[in-house]
Amino acid sequence: GTLFFQVIALLWLAFYKGGVKPTLQRLNSFLECCSHVARSGITTIVCHRDDYSMRKRGTISEYIAQAKENLIITSISLTTGISYEAITETFNELLLKGVDITISLLNPTFGGAVEALSKCFDKESDALISEIDHSLRSFYEFWSNLGTKEQNLFHLKVHSVVPFASAILIDVRSPTTDGIIQLETKSYKAPI
Repeated sequence: GTLFFQVIALLWLAFYKGGVKPTLQRLNSFLECCSHVARSGITTIVCHRDDYSMRKRGTISEYIAQAKENLIITSISLTTGISYEAITETFNELLLKGVDITISLLNPTFGGAVEALSKCFDKESDALISEIDHSLRSFYEFWSNLGTKEQNLFHLKVHSVVPFASAILIDVRSPTTDGIIQLETKSYKAPI
């Protein structure tokens, strides 16, 4: 249902913006992509953060709480989750249930990426470095207060590449349940 309406909306937008000939070429590419998506088993596309609440999960914390076996989050700084949503409380609940959690944030010492991405957030590089450092310190403090079993389930990493998207992957390593992958290809609140 939802995927069908998303396809129709994209087709309408393609005709409206690009004229008939370029649209037919894009339509062919789009339909080819849709066939790959259908074969992969993807059943839902989450277009933006407002979809969290449309799917009865109003925040990132509520969204990730559905993890049963594993959770992977790749982000720039994950500041929103720490500062406004108390995401570590949700992490703690998941860890107590045995969910394996991996968090990967941008390496704050990776200067070129920090410089480029800080412009997306309309802030100075030092401010972005400070946000990432704050998040890493917060997660380390969280980890250090966990029991040994939970510490072994919580993995904090940094990546030294410019990510093309932030990602939340829920139960993607599970042999028993369908996984969920949510990609956000534009920095949150950044201009398009």
